[in-house]
Amino acid sequence: FCSGLTVILDDIRGRLPLNPSKQDIAFGEESFGKVHKENLFKWVGAVAHFYYYYHLAKFRTKKDLTNSIKKLGKSKCPQPLKSCDDAILSTFENVVFKNYHGTIRANLQIK
Repeated sequence: FCSGLTVILDDIRGRLPLNPSKQDIAFGEESFGKVHKENLFKWVGAVAHFYYYYHLAKFRTKKDLTNSIKKLGKSKCPQPLKSCDDAILSTFENVVFKNYHGTIRANLQIK
């Protein structure tokens, strides 16, 4: 599962400093680039961690989750794909993120 996870960041207001190819973030271009990079990756990690455990809770074991994901890999995505603006995306309410020894984690008590 973790090797198949892709995290897409939507830079709605164009605030992320991108490198010329627009495929990576150029944190060195900012005066506080190192801090920005650390914070961004902590938040991406927190969301990935939350997402993983949210879906793991639907299955009995990691193996069951993996097998379910493998089945998805055999199905084809509808073409053309919807843009983020047109897609119906999952939303979560009342999720509390906290800093645990330098790592950001969410409560996993989803209602």
